Amino acid sequence: MHKIKAAIFVFAILTGVTSEAPRGSRLEGMIPENRHPDAAESRGIPKTASEFSERVREVDEYLRGFLKTSVVPGISVAMGVGDEFTQLRGYGFLDLDADVRRYVPEFPDKGAPITVRDLAYHRSGIRHYREDEALSHRHYESVLEALKVFADDPLVAKPGTAFSYSPYGYTLLSAAMERAAGQPFPALMREKILKPFEMTQTELETGERPLSDQATGYEAGDDGKPKVAPKTDLSVKWAGGGFVSTAGDLMKFARALLDGQSLREETMDLLWTPQPGREAAKATLGLGWQVTRTPNGKRLLMTGGNAIGGTTVMFIVPEEKVVLAFMTNMGNAPIRGVPAKILGILLGEDGALRHAHRSVRALSHSSPSQRLWNSSLRRVLHQHDLSVP
Repeated sequence: MHKIKAAIFVFAILTGVTSEAPRGSRLEGMIPENRHPDAAESRGIPKTASEFSERVREVDEYLRGFLKTSVVPGISVAMGVGDEFTQLRGYGFLDLDADVRRYVPEFPDKGAPITVRDLAYHRSGIRHYREDEALSHRHYESVLEALKVFADDPLVAKPGTAFSYSPYGYTLLSAAMERAAGQPFPALMREKILKPFEMTQTELETGERPLSDQATGYEAGDDGKPKVAPKTDLSVKWAGGGFVSTAGDLMKFARALLDGQSLREETMDLLWTPQPGREAAKATLGLGWQVTRTPNGKRLLMTGGNAIGGTTVMFIVPEEKVVLAFMTNMGNAPIRGVPAKILGILLGEDGALRHAHRSVRALSHSSPSQRLWNSSLRRVLHQHDLSVP
């Protein structure tokens, strides 16, 4: 199976993918050794599962409050009573409602705070591509270096007020993730996603070296026929669609989201809960996902998009544990309702899900910036006669 550019946004680890927070957190010395601060209010050790769960909730509330006022980036806590009750939980990593400049102070002040949540919802006001930027072949050594492309440009809208699709917003988001985790974005992805999910066929595309098992990418020429896509370097937007992968690896990713072990339940709720009052293309936005329903009322999660030389669509129906990962080695591929048709067959709702695919495409590619991208691409294809061999 050859690798194809996977134009899917990376956001699964934003709030802590695994049950554990960053290792190495140290709390020694915070509480005197021989005196518990609540000794006068001792209630005894919990003796039932419900009592233990109540203590876990108290600890959870306390630590969330602590991290809001502390410089500590994350805490990992393991609690147990005898052999019967155990709990392992991570806290912190990235505050969704913090000003992104808390993590990336190098990013210029825009006159109003841009929160991490704004970036994830595409409501930061950070612009989309200009001119030929989507065809960039320049390599950026780091996420922070890539910020220079757009950091000094004015916002297109006040943060938090309007949906405005921007892969650059996810570049800034990945910079915040780097700082919160204390490691570069590529290493963070390998440690938290690719390795534990066994996604051995997925990697960041840099454009620096050809991948022997990567499928040749194509784009439609002026005559509608496929032409070899121009070479690009996606290091300017790794988190906004800069991976190459296979449909099999995307299936592993989706199954890891559904297995109930890789992510905490509250993390999944956060990713897949629609943002109140905000809709695009008739699909309500979650954090990096679109959330809608099938004609029979089943919850339907969607993500996907285009890159130069590749198109990716992913559907998940959590209640049925149905997953569809669809990839083609052609950008802006004329696939129309094909992925949704396949999903309809799987669900027994054949032909009833065409609106789902239209929603995916309309969300991220029905903009003036997308039309500019298409125009620039056609010009490059014409100039270099990149036809199919």
